[in-house]
Amino acid sequence: MVLVESGVKGTRITATNPCAEKSGALIGQMLSDARAGCPEIHVAQAEPELDQVWLERLGNWAMRYSPVVALDGADGLLIDIAGCAHLFGGEEALLNDVVMRFEKIGLTTRTGLADTPGAAWALARYGVGKTSHQSSPPIAPSGQTIEATAALPVEALRLDERVLLLLRRLGLKTIGAVRAIPRAALERRFRSREAAFSVQLRLDQMAGNIREPLAPLKETPPFREVLACPEPALETGAISMALDHLLQRLNHRLERDGLGARTLTLTASHSDGGHDALHVKLGRAARDPAHIVRLFKDRLEQIDPGFGIDLFILAADRVEEMAEDQQSLTAEASSRDVILLIDRLMNRLGAEHITRLVPVESHLPERAQKIIPAGLAEQAVAWDVPIATARPFRLFERPEAIETIAEVPDGPPLRFTWRRLVRKVVRTRGPERIAPEWWRDISGPQLLLTNARDYYEVEDMDGVRYWLFRAGLYGEVRNGNTPQWFIHGLFG
Repeated sequence: MVLVESGVKGTRITATNPCAEKSGALIGQMLSDARAGCPEIHVAQAEPELDQVWLERLGNWAMRYSPVVALDGADGLLIDIAGCAHLFGGEEALLNDVVMRFEKIGLTTRTGLADTPGAAWALARYGVGKTSHQSSPPIAPSGQTIEATAALPVEALRLDERVLLLLRRLGLKTIGAVRAIPRAALERRFRSREAAFSVQLRLDQMAGNIREPLAPLKETPPFREVLACPEPALETGAISMALDHLLQRLNHRLERDGLGARTLTLTASHSDGGHDALHVKLGRAARDPAHIVRLFKDRLEQIDPGFGIDLFILAADRVEEMAEDQQSLTAEASSRDVILLIDRLMNRLGAEHITRLVPVESHLPERAQKIIPAGLAEQAVAWDVPIATARPFRLFERPEAIETIAEVPDGPPLRFTWRRLVRKVVRTRGPERIAPEWWRDISGPQLLLTNARDYYEVEDMDGVRYWLFRAGLYGEVRNGNTPQWFIHGLFG
């Protein structure tokens, strides 16, 4: 079986299986040439877009070994296992586990391990490379990368084909032979300085003289705990036990560093190569195991154990400094209960559906607060700013114009018309003057923003209380506007 892609110069082979290789088919070969040697060869059209999706899925699954996993071309993964190998019994045991698990899902792998990405890439593709028919993976001992890669062919340097051709013409067939030539002498052998630089760059990257950064599939979480299962977990109860265990370990580390989690992810890796992930968001930094477990356990049924879960990962994707709070039995305890309720609602209904009001530094009532997501940590002015008079229970988003009749021009209204109904005023309290925010850059005849307001709390004959104001002062005309009355809210 071979996979092919059609191009301007014809149809070429892009992938082969072992049987096709035995028949003489080669990657990059024209399909017509391959059929000349093996007419009965089976052909399928390559689908690189779907291959990329599948590779990304494998990359997400490979995060069981390390949080730093990067895609390498169309058929490879680079995994930074620094600090992770001991969780799997050492480097060789980890590579053996990779090969075994990939074989279970029908994939043949070649692995390599070294101090640098370039050396690991070379060992996996051109070293002894462990496959299903080989016993030990190629591992370059720490600090011995140069010696471990010296015998590899120059193709392992990831160079352009034209540069490789020149190296072969110079009789340089191995990495060790290229490295043995002084740099100045090597540069003189190339017509292009850029080509000579590319060889030196790859040699330095492989040796670790120049750092080669990876582009991880996902951002590395600051805190991460892994639990491997001796036997695959098949029930929700086992998932809950694993969560409890991981959370205790994670909480210990957060507490040691004086931090709390804002978002957490529980990932369950399945034996068949798939994975499930649950995400939890908190309104503010927390590390209370009982509260976090409750948020997760409300949704644990979303994880389908399938044929079994063999590894769990709990990651604190976002953390913040957390001050130690001394809980009281009164207001603070009540406030904490509200925060816990908000967390539960966010994770059940979605963080975007739960909002809260926060104060804004503004004199104008309609600008003095705004709505933000409840889980958004935003520093705002305190709500206990002293206010001259009470504010209505219901504040209109925009003041509505009304018609009024007053005993004197500057006094409160005796009656007013709002929404086609006439209300007779029986009680009045006020005024409370709110000056315009002159420091804001406001242009144009905006009566509500550029004029002082006199607010009155009035009550009609039915006992309904209103919050009215006059924008502008009689005898003072600003921006061509005359005073006008508005209703801004209801007291109940």
